[in-house]
Amino acid sequence: MTDERDLNGVVLAGRYRVLEQIGVGGMGTVHAGEHIEVGRRVAIKILRPESSARPALVERFRREARVTARIEHENVVECLDVGVSDAGECFYVMEWLRGEDLQALLRRERTLAWPRVRAILAQVCRALAAAHERGVVHRDLKPGNVFLVQRGDNRDFVKLLDFGVAKLVAPDEAPAEALTRTGEVVGTTPYMAPELAAGEPFDHRIDIYAAGVILFQLLAGRLPFRGKTPRQVLVEILKGDPPRVSEINPSVWVSPELEALLRSVLHRDANQRPADMAALHDALLELPDDACRVVEGDAPDPSASEVAMAASVIGPMRAGNRVTGVDSGLVLETAITRVTVAEPPTAIDPPQRAAPPRRLGLVLAGVLLGLAGVGGWFLWPRGAAPASAAEDGATPVATPVATPVATPVATPVDVAEAGPAPGAEAVADDPANDTKQGRGEARNGFDDIMRRAATRVRRCLGQGGVTAGTRVRFDIVVEAKTGRITAATPRAPFAGNRQLGACVVDATRGTSVRPPPSNEWRRSHEFAG
Repeated sequence: MTDERDLNGVVLAGRYRVLEQIGVGGMGTVHAGEHIEVGRRVAIKILRPESSARPALVERFRREARVTARIEHENVVECLDVGVSDAGECFYVMEWLRGEDLQALLRRERTLAWPRVRAILAQVCRALAAAHERGVVHRDLKPGNVFLVQRGDNRDFVKLLDFGVAKLVAPDEAPAEALTRTGEVVGTTPYMAPELAAGEPFDHRIDIYAAGVILFQLLAGRLPFRGKTPRQVLVEILKGDPPRVSEINPSVWVSPELEALLRSVLHRDANQRPADMAALHDALLELPDDACRVVEGDAPDPSASEVAMAASVIGPMRAGNRVTGVDSGLVLETAITRVTVAEPPTAIDPPQRAAPPRRLGLVLAGVLLGLAGVGGWFLWPRGAAPASAAEDGATPVATPVATPVATPVATPVDVAEAGPAPGAEAVADDPANDTKQGRGEARNGFDDIMRRAATRVRRCLGQGGVTAGTRVRFDIVVEAKTGRITAATPRAPFAGNRQLGACVVDATRGTSVRPPPSNEWRRSHEFAG
């Protein structure tokens, strides 16, 4: 991959000024920007230089802009302009959205109440119905491409994103629009319809299937088809039957009518699914408010591999077959895969218990190390007290004493990183809120990101009504494998204020903790208003 030049401050086509990078996609980067003449805030997607050297990717990028612009629906992100920079970089301009995607909401809430699920899915149906009417099949419908913004009193107003791998089936499209080779499929593994996964001919009903997967996930808190690898998931999609929601999440009761709808939309035979998005939309709205309700307990935790696959785009890959009971033979082509998924161990299989002899050996080794440390304490010659870590910059080392005391260490701030002025932010992490999964991970990257984001967060908190000087503590989620900040939940007295949580996510967009944690990592952090 070639080095990407810094685009901040660059003016594109004499009309748009790039402000900062806020995200990274499969083919390009997404930036906050503004129209120079009218001052309108916009989002700008710019094709990467290495992608610009591949004509097929350039055409796919331009097609994404054309496809998005042709739909013209309130629940589809609006494409405003397209062009080429003086440096030869293709770009297109979209409306600026403030909110969060459904994947981030799912990660935080696990499940949603049925009336809320119905309202969100109904908007997705209307958006896709408009796309299908114009001959556009999305082909990559998933929670990460369903963006939620505040619109009046509606906190869940849907904007459908990312038509980068959409299939054009309109009769007026030229054959050159077919940019995917025969036998290859593109999409996100858990949301692929069986005919798409098998490389068979498909139509708009693959989007209906994907909507059914999202519906199941929102109610159950887990995906209907699971596995440790994308290959295993695809085998289940090709030959398995979806479970009932109550089998995955016993705490949820689902009415027979809603269960029947789920079985219909997730049917392996496309002819058994609703005929179109309008039919699915009407079926959802006909169900009563009590079609699904919580009876007891909590939603199950999704496995690490499930989260990774649900957030990734896999493709293209070679198609297999749909013979029942036969391995599909799908082979990932990692050389051209937009996102490579590294599969961590999951909780799908029961964890193996450690053998007693090994555990005993570890205990004995720990005892010996402890005795050696205590002996060293008494035998070590006494001298002048050493300088503190804060004074000499040394990294504090934990010693095996009976009651260790955590000493705060001042961390130097590099002015070149444009961090906040001294006193502008309280860096006060709560160790009690670190999950076991996060222990042992490098944390300097997280603290650096929080420092760099402090100024933007403080400004956003002020716009959200937080009085200057008021401290707001957030529980922050760091995504496994990527290190991205995916969710931030304010604590009391600001609990439930989604706008404040969006402040942190927006301010850290385009950055990631390095090295990224191997499992989802939760930390708490405090910002000053």
